[in-house]
Amino acid sequence: VKQYLKRDQTPHLDKYAKKIQRIDSAVRKLKLPHALPYEDALETDRAAYLVRQCLYSSLQDRISSHPFLTQVEKRWIVFQMLRA
Repeated sequence: VKQYLKRDQTPHLDKYAKKIQRIDSAVRKLKLPHALPYEDALETDRAAYLVRQCLYSSLQDRISSHPFLTQVEKRWIVFQMLRA
């Protein structure tokens, strides 16, 4: 969850909400396997929230942590990157 707290002089976030919705619908239409769209965008009187699936680790974290990747796993990652 990404959170944006509103202050006293915070402008209206309507134009940003519409922009996020346009980007989200474009990503969903393209069905990009390597891009995670936001699940929801919420706005309250005190804050705005962007919600999407949480990932355990990034590719950088996985490559550099134990247990190290096997050759097959490395090839699978390279294949996925080339297909993206």
